[in-house]
Amino acid sequence: MTSTYSIWLVPDRDTDAYRTLDGMIGDLARSYPDAPDFAPHVTLLGGIETDEATVVERTRDLVRDRDPFALAFSDVSCSTTAHQCVFVLVTPSVALLRLRRAASETFGRGSSMYVPHLSLLYSGTGPQDRVRVARSIDAESLPDELQVDAIEVVDTGGSVPEWRTVSRHPL
Repeated sequence: MTSTYSIWLVPDRDTDAYRTLDGMIGDLARSYPDAPDFAPHVTLLGGIETDEATVVERTRDLVRDRDPFALAFSDVSCSTTAHQCVFVLVTPSVALLRLRRAASETFGRGSSMYVPHLSLLYSGTGPQDRVRVARSIDAESLPDELQVDAIEVVDTGGSVPEWRTVSRHPL
């Protein structure tokens, strides 16, 4: 059965960095009626429309012989879309960009704009509120970096509460 999948870079859950980000996401979700709680992640590639077996197999091949790596954070920002409401930008690294290129090739995507980020809030709140929230986040309270130790395939075909991890692939 075909659905829509995303490939997420997921951090080590047993770290202070993960717990800090998870707590911040939860706090922000409780502040907005339309905001769901979700796990900290950086989307490597989204909008993959195929069947589950295919996306899992291709992702398994993608991660073969890859090592864990760190993602460094820069600024907190916001945009006009619900899934990029408020986020922290990820500094592009050679390891990240190579993995993104490999994922794009694996799933038959051309090169496209990639702005790596870790969302802190999904919401339809207005632009002024997004800017206010982004400015209110103390950059000193955020971790400097996050260690990525796995890639997950997530069925993102429904609403956020319906999203489900279908496979996890350690690096």
